[in-house]
Amino acid sequence: SIAVLSFVLPEGYVLALDMTFAPYFKVAPWFFGFESYAFGGLPFLLVMKALNILLAGWVVQKVVLVLALFLAGFSAHRLCPSNRAVAKYFAGFFYMFNPFVLVRLQMGQILIVLAYALLPFAVKATIDFLKEQTWTKALILSLLFSLLAVFTSHILLIAILIAFTLFLFR
Repeated sequence: SIAVLSFVLPEGYVLALDMTFAPYFKVAPWFFGFESYAFGGLPFLLVMKALNILLAGWVVQKVVLVLALFLAGFSAHRLCPSNRAVAKYFAGFFYMFNPFVLVRLQMGQILIVLAYALLPFAVKATIDFLKEQTWTKALILSLLFSLLAVFTSHILLIAILIAFTLFLFR
């Protein structure tokens, strides 16, 4: 993820359409659009506000960008069913570095990229829960779906459809 984002890592803000980071971060209804408030994005905004108090806004922005890409690659690496390391690394790299993610980053839609990064974890948790229904696995699955709801409803709907399909074919 550092190699992919190497051109934006030097000091300063990354200017993107929907990603607003500033020296004085404000939690306002229009920050990430109405949808983030309607579907639970307020916890993310409050965490960003707290981090912006501790660190410079551009540092927080770069950490979120690197973390989003790293989580995307790591989650696909973990979901890949192959026993070969090359296949797992290819899956992680391809999931992290593709046109969908590139366009979302260019548009500044970091919440969608974060939810996209968590999607393979949610799929894996769904598969694990369908194999063995325990309270622990149900809690993990519900926490992942809650996190998806915090980031964006679009990827949450995709996760629900995948879970429903896996349930039907179980």
